[in-house]
Amino acid sequence: MLLEALRAKSALILLYSGIDFLGALDSADGVASRETFLRWADRYMEPAAKLGCSSLELFSARCGLLHNLSPITNLTKAGEAREFIYLIDRPHPPIRQIPDQPFVVQ
Repeated sequence: MLLEALRAKSALILLYSGIDFLGALDSADGVASRETFLRWADRYMEPAAKLGCSSLELFSARCGLLHNLSPITNLTKAGEAREFIYLIDRPHPPIRQIPDQPFVVQ
């Protein structure tokens, strides 16, 4: 519904928050953390194989979007994750991901 209403950022925030929530449910103490996010994403999303990014990069993208609506995070500054660039305003041809360049999400 959010995508149909052209609210892609809201949809992404809900998606990343859902991973946080599900990771917390899958933990012993029920508390969301970086580790629960990474573990859940690796186990159920298989981001390296299915998305072409790491779970740490997904976590970095989540932090950037949720905390300051920016692709720049402590992880990207440290070179541990690529910045995520979202193309949401119009259809684009498929993009080939380039190592060590921002990760483009269509």
